Amino acid sequence: MDPERMMRAQMSRRGFVALTGGLSLSAFLAGCGGGGSGGSSSSSAGVFDAATEAAGPVEIFEWAGYEAKEMWADYLAGPYAKESPLKFTFLSNDQQALAKVAAGYNPDIIHPCVAYTKDWQAADLIQPWDTSLL
Repeated sequence: MDPERMMRAQMSRRGFVALTGGLSLSAFLAGCGGGGSGGSSSSSAGVFDAATEAAGPVEIFEWAGYEAKEMWADYLAGPYAKESPLKFTFLSNDQQALAKVAAGYNPDIIHPCVAYTKDWQAADLIQPWDTSLL
């Protein structure tokens, strides 16, 4: 597809969410697996252990508009919503989001733009998936 045609093409909201879902899950697992300071607790070895994770809000660093209740209906209707409510912080742009996380902000879920994946990787903010946690 030529660049001009790509510029005119529009992605649906569902397509965008599907495309960025993998990166968001990677960022979520990276946030949970760290041993540094932040909202998540971890075992003494620095590895995420769901059994020792304290209840509390699920912090989501997200674009405005993705906090809509219908997008989170399954979670909100599930067993964890009461003890771990969703807490949204909105990012303004990709550079701001990358700088904030690189400076130590440690939310549970991050939704950066897929175009910035290499920047997040270069900043060592993306970790390999530990599929045993899924």
